[in-house]
Amino acid sequence: MADGPASPVSRDMRPPMGLAEFEYRYLAGCPRWRQLTGRHVPRKAFTAPTPERMAALGGVYPGGTCFIIGTAPSLREFDLSRLNGRHCFSVNRGHDLRERGLERLTGYVIADQLAFDDYGALIDISRIDHLFIRSTVSRIPDAMLEKAVIYEAIRSPRLFRGYLQERAERGLYTGHTVVLDAIQLAAFMGFTRLAVIGVDLDFQPKDLHFYSSSQREVNHSLAHSQRYAGKMAKGMAVAHRLLAQRGVELVNAGRSDRLTMLPYVPFESLAS
Repeated sequence: MADGPASPVSRDMRPPMGLAEFEYRYLAGCPRWRQLTGRHVPRKAFTAPTPERMAALGGVYPGGTCFIIGTAPSLREFDLSRLNGRHCFSVNRGHDLRERGLERLTGYVIADQLAFDDYGALIDISRIDHLFIRSTVSRIPDAMLEKAVIYEAIRSPRLFRGYLQERAERGLYTGHTVVLDAIQLAAFMGFTRLAVIGVDLDFQPKDLHFYSSSQREVNHSLAHSQRYAGKMAKGMAVAHRLLAQRGVELVNAGRSDRLTMLPYVPFESLAS
């Protein structure tokens, strides 16, 4: 007998509605529920997510400061050796910040397939406590899969529309920069002050990163990053506002003329 149309989710199965509390996995088989909830849609996954691993990390670092480190050229201005022994997250080619003096990362996040193709083989997982890979990435080596937390991403709505995830095992809201993924993850893990450095949002092709950029990265900046820089900035503002409601402080510890939507706290005062 052929399967009939998917029935709506019963009332007693419905998760609590509200910011970051939407169980979007019900959507795939339920068009009516999709309409009722404003069409929260996950991105297509190429690697199976590991929500149980993610859920186990909720609140494991209660309180304290976590540095969220981007890969922008302003990182050259900082001696990251001052952060050794502190909790730090980074993204993309920030997996190896030893040239800036940082020996170990509490968390590392990579979300882009092309970036993973470029330098995924260079990631030293022995120097990373928690490895996070978005489920849109494929061809992940077995050694990484054994350690990685594979997380889902919500394609719609976007973070800069006013959404921030409180339960990361249900997928992260995205906003054109993986730094926003890292911010949600660090807050989920319990840190109450998130200090952002190395996020410049100006995307000058001749000087994109603290390292020498590849031609692919330059092309990506011209095609994507420059175009969506304003939405990245709006996402930072949304994250600041919504995290503050949860008692989490999001500050800019990088260059004082960057991320003006965040309160500025000098790097030296946090890394002393």
